Amino acid sequence: MVPRKFGWGNWRGLASAKRMHRTHTGVGGIHTIIRQQRDSYYAFMTLSQTPTTTAPLVTVGILTYNSERYLRRCLDSLLAQDYPAVRIVILDNASHDQTVHFLREHYPSVSVVPSVDNLGFSKGHNRLLRESTAGPYYLCLNVDIVLERTFIRELVEVAERHPQASAVSGKLKRWDFRPEAGVDRQTNYIDTVGLQIDHAQRVTDISQGEMDEGQHQKECQRWGLSGAAVLYRVSALRDVAYRNDRQLSEAFDETMFMYKEDVDLAYRLQWAGYEAWYAPKAVAYHDRTVHARGDGVLQMIQNRWLKDKHIQKWSYRNQRWLVAKNWSYNFGLRATLARWWFGVRALVYITLLETETLGTLWWHWQRKSELIERREAVVRRRKPAEMAGWFQ
Repeated sequence: MVPRKFGWGNWRGLASAKRMHRTHTGVGGIHTIIRQQRDSYYAFMTLSQTPTTTAPLVTVGILTYNSERYLRRCLDSLLAQDYPAVRIVILDNASHDQTVHFLREHYPSVSVVPSVDNLGFSKGHNRLLRESTAGPYYLCLNVDIVLERTFIRELVEVAERHPQASAVSGKLKRWDFRPEAGVDRQTNYIDTVGLQIDHAQRVTDISQGEMDEGQHQKECQRWGLSGAAVLYRVSALRDVAYRNDRQLSEAFDETMFMYKEDVDLAYRLQWAGYEAWYAPKAVAYHDRTVHARGDGVLQMIQNRWLKDKHIQKWSYRNQRWLVAKNWSYNFGLRATLARWWFGVRALVYITLLETETLGTLWWHWQRKSELIERREAVVRRRKPAEMAGWFQ
């Protein structure tokens, strides 16, 4: 069991003890951890039946980078939530536009944390988790999202019903937002209803691009959830967090500047024995820049061509990193062969068509010792066979 005093502050002299704990604590140990974290609000059944003073506090963490165009729509939807206990904190990643000025002028009640450097996704959210998060829940939210009025309440209700839930998210649909063309339209096309993983370790958004015809109306578990709008249980993030050489806690892996850090966290939460839940009544709209277009080889190539060159590099680099960190050869022969074959095809592709991405292989080689250290720090309470049960 991880004692409650193990918070986001500095831990000294605990590396070996922590490794021993993570190796020998079984899945059952999770129940004790969760019970300790939820004792103060265990009587919660449904928020609609509970006085507002007892509602667990939700800290909403948002990162901005030249995001002025989205602020009014996103924040107005947040301030209109029917959930009574919400605190909004925004970290600005050194924007060059009027983002910070706009926030301070129009939303003085929102806490703004300016950064002199662009910290990226992982470092930005980790900083908010360490310095600005109070209460049992952290809503990791993209600024390019608009929420329906009941979104947060629906997420918290599902989290309270399922004490092993480390993460809860809802139905995200596409938001067609082009203010320069006068377009602001909430569509009925699905952006994501959760993440699925295959034997080759490819992770995709379930039903992305499909019309919402009621095919995802059941509350259920998922392998993982998109980091665009996900409610995390803070105690679970503390449990799986990595302690870096500065003795700072990393819920999100800070070697990943951006892209797929939510996938890595989903993987580690699964290893630790937690659950991820889909809440169908929680609806939001996401202005995703690039959408996946099928699973075939030609579609995969087209998807990559549509991405920015930096994203192509981060995608390949971070995919190799998170799989190497979370992989187990005990996943079985099928998964081993599928991973190998996908890796060969990806390497051939970048050698022929994306040569600038080849430099990420040297990046991996330089950090092989750090990879080993982070791999050893992964909390592994589930058996590999249980993990492989999620592979499609």
